[in-house]
Amino acid sequence: MGLIAHSVQWVRDQSNLLIPRALLRIDIENPSSSIHVSSDGATFLPQQNDQLARTEIYVNLFNPGVIEIKEGEYTIGKYTLYARQAENGKSKLIDYSCAPYQLQFEGLDNDYMSVGCRMERLGKWGHERPRLMITWSTTNYTLKDGTRPPFRVSMQENIPVLLTLVDPNGREQKVKIKAQLPKRLHRLKTALGFGPYQFKSESGTESRPNRIAGAAMLYGRLELTQSSSLRLFDAVVAEKSLFNNAGFYFAYELADALDSRIEIVPLLGFQALYFRYDNEHPTRNGIILPQGAEIAYKNAFGFENYTLIAGAFYLSSSSEKYENYWVRWGKRIFWELNYISWKSGQNHASMAGLSIGIPFVNLF
Repeated sequence: MGLIAHSVQWVRDQSNLLIPRALLRIDIENPSSSIHVSSDGATFLPQQNDQLARTEIYVNLFNPGVIEIKEGEYTIGKYTLYARQAENGKSKLIDYSCAPYQLQFEGLDNDYMSVGCRMERLGKWGHERPRLMITWSTTNYTLKDGTRPPFRVSMQENIPVLLTLVDPNGREQKVKIKAQLPKRLHRLKTALGFGPYQFKSESGTESRPNRIAGAAMLYGRLELTQSSSLRLFDAVVAEKSLFNNAGFYFAYELADALDSRIEIVPLLGFQALYFRYDNEHPTRNGIILPQGAEIAYKNAFGFENYTLIAGAFYLSSSSEKYENYWVRWGKRIFWELNYISWKSGQNHASMAGLSIGIPFVNLF
């Protein structure tokens, strides 16, 4: 019996917990036809000939349980796997799903652990409070009544969880779990942005080349479900000419990768435009229908709670052309590189620059 080299996999279970598993090879010499292996409530029937029976089963390295070899109704072998203590201090895998809540474990400093989190909303829409569901597993420990991991914790306030674990030798270990939860879970979040932009405008035969102008932005996001939302933005820049661009979009998670750290989000909706070259030229305004998408990279490059977003809107028709490209980096406060260009007939406006975004008002 032994673990097969290079067979370790990390898999996520239904409770959002990443668990390491590995293939265990079991060889039984001189087997009978009634030989079988029991593990974790399942029965495995080995391949065999007259000299050898062999089977390979995945075992949860954090909670392998007892593996029994049976011949008919009799148990002829029983095996239990144990994990060594970590020596390099890198023993805990606290999933990025827990990063926003400053989750801490005290008392299991040298033991392997895996922790996953899921935030739930409780209460009426607009008055919702948080409940953090924590699922975690560790090696070689059970509760005092023998219950094996994974363990689940429900936290609704910033009050620690205290418990006592027992190792295979009967020694007790005190453990404390702490987290920081917000008092409310708001569905509508807004932010303000501002920064210097290069602004270019044209109308008929007159034009104003690129020049520095002040730009202001408003961002809004209303969460409908865990994977869909309504998005709002408004960008305005002015320096002799005035250009205002607002949009309203439905966003939903189309696909994800790298354990949901990368998400592809289509943006479906419409925009409103207002352009005034000066008081002597006619004002242009109206509704346009550019569609777009963005790619979000959460906890980008290992920076907890930081998100890198790249997105675009595009429209090209015989009478109008519109382009908008942006790259955003940050968490509550963020930086954004943005480029917008609109052209219709003899009217053209474009803006490009770097802005900083800060949280504004949270509602509902």
